[in-house]
Amino acid sequence: MFCPTTLILDGIFGRPARFGPLRRLLESTCGPTEVFHYNSTGFVRFEELAKRLCHRIEEIGQPVNLLGFSMGGIVIRTAHLLRPSLPIRRAVFLNSPHAGSRLAYVMPLAAGVRQLWPGSALMRQLDQADWAIPTLVTWCPFDAAIIPGHSANWPKATESIRCPFPLHTWVVGSPRIHQRIATFLGESEDERQRVNETANTEYCPATMSNARLTVQH
Repeated sequence: MFCPTTLILDGIFGRPARFGPLRRLLESTCGPTEVFHYNSTGFVRFEELAKRLCHRIEEIGQPVNLLGFSMGGIVIRTAHLLRPSLPIRRAVFLNSPHAGSRLAYVMPLAAGVRQLWPGSALMRQLDQADWAIPTLVTWCPFDAAIIPGHSANWPKATESIRCPFPLHTWVVGSPRIHQRIATFLGESEDERQRVNETANTEYCPATMSNARLTVQH
């Protein structure tokens, strides 16, 4: 049975140890899982970070799942922008600023952070790029780090989970979000097709801690 490797990319000033519980869950349910370490200071341009990610995926030599928190999600999308043929099986973006964040204006000297300014050249390139990979995103309308919050609600995603808490890092530690990620990454394409055929919008207070789960077609 094929068990794809899952790579986890933390956000700016990352603390990868906080992904321990999620990593262990994914290892037990989906297959090999590792944290991809990169320069998350915001001072390195995304193209350089993405090249390193492309190299790691090529080393693995088979389709991978990619999970990016915040800035990590933009590293993943930039890698796909540079190499559209990368063998990405599924992707998860946790509160990533797909349309940029106004908070990035507070670090004007950081080359990477400047690329997160809304309307930057990179944001425009990413917006225009094709994306046909099954993708789960989380977002919060009141996210204090992603401004405006709906910047993380990416229209090209397969599923979008609206989180009720304004804490940017809440999704990193939420066991219920972890379970949804594990289910999504573990689904076969046949299972995903059945979900798409039967689900539209579902409110799941018991399973998603009052998050709103929207399945987009």
